[in-house]
Amino acid sequence: MELISKIIEIVIEIDNNIHQAILKMHRPWLTKSMTILTHLGSSTVWYILYAIFFIFIKSGMDITLLTNGMGGLLLVLLFAELFGLLIIICLRHLTKRERPSKDLAVRIMDPWNRYSFPSLHSTRAFMIATVIGVACPEWWGYMMSIAIMTGFSRLYLEKHYLSDVLTGAFVGICSALISLSFFNSF
Repeated sequence: MELISKIIEIVIEIDNNIHQAILKMHRPWLTKSMTILTHLGSSTVWYILYAIFFIFIKSGMDITLLTNGMGGLLLVLLFAELFGLLIIICLRHLTKRERPSKDLAVRIMDPWNRYSFPSLHSTRAFMIATVIGVACPEWWGYMMSIAIMTGFSRLYLEKHYLSDVLTGAFVGICSALISLSFFNSF
């Protein structure tokens, strides 16, 4: 138990040092860019894209699309999204880690969102990058680059610490791989 406490102490120290270093990088133009970039991990953006994706698939859906093709990809993404969200909510309630910036408004609909650990934006970005990267290997590098930039935007905008983003990335990749293996077993 003492070892775990020491590891947590070291991680928090590293997180704080990196947070301070990133604060020194702040520039108005970069803040605007990061504010736009961070929306690539936003639930609102992706729920709208999932809905549009579903509408286009449903209009020409045939039963084979449920297990392969774009319909299968949508099912994998949605399953991974739900699985990742469940893990994030549980971890946030267990850790109750405060965000780097204390001036964040908490929406009434999701009070668990006041907590920082782990990053849901990073989870979603890495989950989507992994699923699409496996489905379309030629996009792997682009998708991972976008996921990494989304994770960095969360650090830059003081929404998360490095350990939040790294853990979110890990949860996202794992939820994607679990979802992919689940749907590939049928």
